Amino acid sequence: MYNQYKNINFKELCNELESEFIQKMNETQIKEDEHDFNGIKEGLKKGICYICGEPLDYVDENNPCFHWLINPIIKKKLLIKLLYSGKGLLRLYGYLTWVANSDKPFVNIDDTSEGNDCNKIFETTIRYKEFEWTFSLAKTDFEGHSGTNSDYSHFHIQMKKNGKVIIKFNDCHIPFSDHDKLMIEMMNQDVMTYIPSYEAGLNIFSELDYDEVLQLMTRPDSENSAVFRTQTLIIIPKHCKKEVSAKFQELQQKTNWTAPKIIEYLNKEFGYGIIYMTQIIPTNPITKSHRK
Repeated sequence: MYNQYKNINFKELCNELESEFIQKMNETQIKEDEHDFNGIKEGLKKGICYICGEPLDYVDENNPCFHWLINPIIKKKLLIKLLYSGKGLLRLYGYLTWVANSDKPFVNIDDTSEGNDCNKIFETTIRYKEFEWTFSLAKTDFEGHSGTNSDYSHFHIQMKKNGKVIIKFNDCHIPFSDHDKLMIEMMNQDVMTYIPSYEAGLNIFSELDYDEVLQLMTRPDSENSAVFRTQTLIIIPKHCKKEVSAKFQELQQKTNWTAPKIIEYLNKEFGYGIIYMTQIIPTNPITKSHRK
């Protein structure tokens, strides 16, 4: 892949910056991300695109916008026009993951490596309501297909609506944007680390401490709004079974704590010595599509 940023020494440039300045930039970016994510989330509730300010079903053919991807009546030719409009991989991916996480966090994005072909650099499936998108990038895509019309670095996308394929993987060979190339080169030079935030999917749970996740979980108002469910095996000492059962039911009624949190509380406060083992199971997680 030709990259105009390859000859820039980003490490050298970053070394000239003061650590306080870099920290302030990171803090500013975190605040901007929070503001933009909340803006997208509120806009979707109102049926308005946070980016262009128009209704989600509005289309200006001369000004492609990300919200075209969630427009239920848009034509395929306009979607392809959007994909080739220079948005690039990272911005398209970022928008769709934020949209997906505005509905339910994590479970609408399968960014795990399970089942991926060893020749794939990147393959992720994203779901939002009736829509589904799969991004695919193989090593040969990144290098470009020599001797063909797609001899440039590119990625592929598949789009479905209500389970029906609207855009096939091989319909488009979408080029990387200049922004993509800049980010890729900075990551290659180890001056930038990708840490998922509002675009995080199921893979984040392989990186988190299991016990910490359990402590953060609370019971939802309804099962439909639940992102995860837990299965807990509990072993209660015989001498305190009745007492534990009564206190357990009382805490379930008074709090929104999960079973592990209640057990931890009872063990700490009363020294019951309850043994438990909990499994966290995503509720209705997306099933990844694979490009053959």
